[in-house]
Amino acid sequence: MKLNFVVDEKNHIEVQFIGEEYSIPAILKDILNDNKDVEFVTYVIGHPSRDPPLLVLKTKKNDARKVLKEALKEAITTLEDIKSSFSK
Repeated sequence: MKLNFVVDEKNHIEVQFIGEEYSIPAILKDILNDNKDVEFVTYVIGHPSRDPPLLVLKTKKNDARKVLKEALKEAITTLEDIKSSFSK
């Protein structure tokens, strides 16, 4: 998977997930919705055979990239917990 930052500003990023379906942006959107510093978050579904998913994130104060990285860490922890539950 490759990330393409279409917009890369302090409080506003738009990132395409090249080679990915909509599952990762959907998980990140759910996690980011719980963050009080997030002003707006969504992901855009374009044409499925042509457009990669696009995550749009706007924050109130904190750096949007840092907020996204925190959400990624939380997603990884949650997915690892789910994986370990299947191993028991």
